[in-house]
This record gives sequence, C-alpha cells and structure tokens, in this order.
Amino acid sequence: MKEYFGKIDENDLEYVIRLRGETPIAALPCPLKRGKINPQTSRFLFKDGSMSDVVHVKPIYYHTADRKEWRPLYEVASYYGNKGGMILKPDAWSKIHSCYLNWYIKRQKILNGKGIRVGYDMGAWRGIPLKDLQRPLVLNTACSGTSGVDCFPDPNPETTSVDGIAFRDVTSETFSTIRTSAGNGSDDVSGSTQSLRLRASTTTNQYNLMIRGYFLFDTSNIADSNTIDSATFSLFGSTPDVHNFGGEASMIATSPSSNTAIASGDYLNITYTRQASDILDTSWSTIAYNNWTLNATGLGNVSKTGVSKFGTVTSWDMDNTAPTWSSSGADTFTTFHAEETGTTKDPKLNVIHSAAAVGMNLINLLGVG
Repeated sequence: MKEYFGKIDENDLEYVIRLRGETPIAALPCPLKRGKINPQTSRFLFKDGSMSDVVHVKPIYYHTADRKEWRPLYEVASYYGNKGGMILKPDAWSKIHSCYLNWYIKRQKILNGKGIRVGYDMGAWRGIPLKDLQRPLVLNTACSGTSGVDCFPDPNPETTSVDGIAFRDVTSETFSTIRTSAGNGSDDVSGSTQSLRLRASTTTNQYNLMIRGYFLFDTSNIADSNTIDSATFSLFGSTPDVHNFGGEASMIATSPSSNTAIASGDYLNITYTRQASDILDTSWSTIAYNNWTLNATGLGNVSKTGVSKFGTVTSWDMDNTAPTWSSSGADTFTTFHAEETGTTKDPKLNVIHSAAAVGMNLINLLGVG
C-alpha cells in the first residue's frame, strides 16, 4: 500500500481492512476538503476506484515540525482525547509544528477541554502557555465524523452536528392532535434516551407522549464529484424497550433549525418519506447496532457539501395511523447518543463513495489539492 504525505494510523488501516475484506492500494492521512485539513480522518483508496474514510471525533494526526508530513498522534502523545486533551511524550515538543499546537489548544478551549500537557521522566506535568502558540492555522475544526466508514454526530458541546430528540408531552389528546401539534420539549445532551416513542394515556383512544429522533452528520468531506454508492444508518439499542402496539422503527429526513442543537420547535421539522425500510419491533436489538440500509431517497439526502440530516419516528407516526389503543400502552425504542462515553455505541452513518471520473490520477482520486 502506498502512503501519501505522511504515515497512516495503523489502527485505522487494520479497521478498514477488516471492514472491507481487502487491503487498500493507497492511503492518505488528513485529506483536504476545499482547502481545509481534516486531522481526524484517514482516507483509503481501493482497486475498484472506491474510497473510504475512517473518521474520529478527535484529531488522530499531527503536523511535523518541518511541515512535510502528517503522522499518527500516538507517535508523540501518550494520551489524546476529545475533551481530555493531549499528554505529549517527553521531547515530543520539538517534533510538532507550533501552528498545529496553536490550533489544538484553541479547539480545546472551545470544547472546555484539558488542553495539552507535557510529560517528563520524573512524572511531573506542566501546561503549555498559550502565549507560546500565537501563529494561526487554517484547519477544519469540526470534531464530528465527515464522510466515510463511520460518521458520528458531535457530542456536547457541538461544533458542526448534533443528535437528540424533540417531543410532545401532554395529559391526553387524540392521535391526530399529538402528531400535528407543536412540540413542547427537547433533549440533545443525554447519552441514552428514548429516540422514538408513542405512549397512550388512560383515556380511551387518546395519547400523551410522542418522541421523534434527530441525527445529523457532517459529511462535507466527501469529494463533490464522487458518487454515493451505499450508506447505512445505525443506532445502538438500549433499555427500556417496550412494544405494546407492535410498531416499527422508521427512518426519516429532518430539518432542525440548527445544526448544533435540537429544540422543541423541531418537532414539526421532519419529512415523512422513508429513507430506508423499517426495522421490525421483533428485530430491534438492545445490545447491538440496529441498521437501516438507505434507499435511493436516503442516498440522495447524504450531503457532499454540508450536514446530512436524518431522524427516527414510529411507523404509526410515519403512516399517520393510530395503533389499536390500550391504556398506558407504548412503543418505545431507546438508543445511545453521541454523549455516551467513546464512540462504540454512538449513532453512526457509514457512507461508501467512489470517484465519478475515470482516468484520474491517484493523487486526484485521494482528494489531494
């Protein structure tokens, strides 16, 4: 495999080989998108012309002091996290370009993170003073997933994308009223929450809670000329998991007012068009990912220039059909959100895309320049 402009993260290489079942023919750390670098991304090119990106919620590459290469952060840091900051290995200071360190600390300030610390053999730590890092750097500060193998919404505090819920919670009203009236609540900071729900009241044929889920992904790193070949939207199930009505989980398109927050007013900012086949209540997992394979409509809603905006509702909500009522009955699908520690249970969008043009040279296929 040929590596361009630096050293590829070995963990990402192993991951993409395991996922695709083949070794890429070329790889590039920190691919460019409209002149901005993405230090959280590894890009791989396969012999069939398709490209896949492995994307993290944190930077995984650093810029070398001579500005010639991008290399894995594990070479110079004993720890690097999202809000946890970075702990540099002894003597690593001189290996990293000061502009990169300046950008990283600015990003840590936005996230209210712990910044950068330097380790010494004696086991002591000292903070890097901001006055030493004054040179500007133009980088993509989005810490969410962009295009590729795994795209994730931003955890709180969000910078480019968000996930959450909007709902209508009342004492009792008809199905039509609760479905079409304004929302009165929202949540975009919980690690695990009921991402789609319908609950009946104790009054015959009336309901008191409807919840809709919103999942946004920064997919702007996909080359504008590329073709979206396939995509999978996944939510990791949790408890409680209740299916009194026997409804299914439907994937929709959404249009919240903000890309970085979900408000109660977004309850009505949805489009009732299926982006994939429903997931049956009997197939819903509470211990693994539940996957929607996007249909042609869904693929058309994957943005190559910005944020892809999807969501979830119950099939009752989707089809505007009330279930057979039962007192206090409910259909509840609970999932993990981006605020859950790590990304192993986060909402994700897997996008496979390929170069549209034939005969492009390898550098162009990798999206360099």
